[in-house]
Amino acid sequence: ARETETTTTTTTTRRFYFLVVGRRSFAMWVEEEKQAFRSVVRKIHPDRFMQYPEESNVNNTSLAALNAFLEAYVQGKAVVRSTRLQFFTLEKKKLQKIEVELCGRESLYDLFDAFGVECERRSRSWGESDGLDLLKYMQEHVSEALALSERFSSLSTAATTLNEELRETYCFEDIRFQDVVRTSCSNAVWQLSALKLLSSA
Repeated sequence: ARETETTTTTTTTRRFYFLVVGRRSFAMWVEEEKQAFRSVVRKIHPDRFMQYPEESNVNNTSLAALNAFLEAYVQGKAVVRSTRLQFFTLEKKKLQKIEVELCGRESLYDLFDAFGVECERRSRSWGESDGLDLLKYMQEHVSEALALSERFSSLSTAATTLNEELRETYCFEDIRFQDVVRTSCSNAVWQLSALKLLSSA
């Protein structure tokens, strides 16, 4: 009786052990894909291109197209048109153009390859929960980047307009902010606040 009990306990323990390892491997696989996409977004994030308006516009156009591509799959559309994307990256103050064509959910791995981001390809059921969760995760990150870019553009336009109005009203040759370049939303907010304060003085 003791030998039977020992054998049963050992078998149960081993089965439980392999079940845990399998789950951890799957979770790590999904996290690798998320990490790869975060790496891509960091390379083209609007914060990095606010001194390069033309390249920033190209990136934003492609981000919007990528967002629409992801949204179509999240909404469950059976057929999604192929999308050609063009991005600029900035490495060591050098701009580099990257082009990639997305023609299906599996081609998202091509996006990683184009940016030199390592991520093991695997076959998956994109319609199941983990596939949809990943697509939603990607879309959320793209939407956040687009929202930031739109906010900076709005703030920058408002600051430029008010600057011009103040120069015309008070016949100033120029209004400059020492050691502050409008290269982020926080800087744009600061400049706009300063100009409003000057306007009300």
